[in-house]
Amino acid sequence: MMLSNAPRGEFYRDVIGHCIPDRNSTILIVCGGESDRGLFLELGFTRVTITNLNPQGRPEAFHPFDFARQDVENLGLEDESFDFVVVNAGLHHCSSPHRALLEMYRVARFGAIVVEARDSLVLRAATRLKLTTDYEIYPVALGATGQRDTDFPNHVYRWTEREVRKTVASYAPHVRNKIRFFHGFSLPTGDDSNAVGRAKQLLVRAAAPIAEVVFRVIPSQGNLFGFCITKPDLPGDLQSWMELDGRRPRFRSALRKPSPEGPNR
Repeated sequence: MMLSNAPRGEFYRDVIGHCIPDRNSTILIVCGGESDRGLFLELGFTRVTITNLNPQGRPEAFHPFDFARQDVENLGLEDESFDFVVVNAGLHHCSSPHRALLEMYRVARFGAIVVEARDSLVLRAATRLKLTTDYEIYPVALGATGQRDTDFPNHVYRWTEREVRKTVASYAPHVRNKIRFFHGFSLPTGDDSNAVGRAKQLLVRAAAPIAEVVFRVIPSQGNLFGFCITKPDLPGDLQSWMELDGRRPRFRSALRKPSPEGPNR
C-alpha cells in the first residue's frame, strides 16, 4: 500500500492507524522512546507498555503508559501476551534483526507491526554515491547510542518484502500468514544529511523531486517501509498439509504413508 509522501512521524502514524483499529488493544512497543509515547497518546490508546534495552529509561517519562526494560531479541514475556507488538526504527539496532522480529511475532496475539527502511535499488544507489550511509556514525558522534545501546555505530539493516515473508514462514511453516506492506517517501532531514557533507546535502535536495516521482511510479522505491504481520486464525489459516489435533497443529494424518515394513511388532 502506498501512503502519501510525509515526514517519518506521519508515516508511522498512518501505518498504526491502518493496522490497529481498536484503541482498547493491548500494545507492546519495543525499542521504544518518548516519541512512541506521544504518538500512541495522541491516537487515544490507553493500554500501552513501552520497552527498551536502556536500563536508564525513566518510567515517569512514559506516563500514563507503563515502561519496562526488555531486550527485543529475548523478550521475557509469554507467547501471545499482547494484542499487538510494535517497533519504529528499532530493529536495525539489533545484533539479529530477524530474531527480534520473530520475538515480536511470538509475543503478539493478533499482529506485529514494523516501520523500518526498505532495501531498495534507490537506497543502494544512494549509498554507493555516499549520499547516505550503511552505518549510523553521525548519530553516535552526537551522543546517541548504536548497536544494542552501545557506542558501536550500528549497521542500518534494511528489509525487503520477500525477506519478511521468508523469515516468518521459516518460523511458522504450518500456517499461512497475512502480511501487509506500506511504502512512503520522506525528504531527507538535516539530521540525515549532515553525515554526508555540505555539497552532497545540496545534491540530495536537488535529486529529491526525481526521487519523489520515482516513488509515485514505483512505490517500493520510497525510503519509508512498514509491514504488519497478522497472526493466523486457526484452523482456517493452516497449510493444506496440516490439521489440528485438539489445539496442537500436526501433519495431516490422511497424507501419511504407511511404513513399507508394516506396523511395529
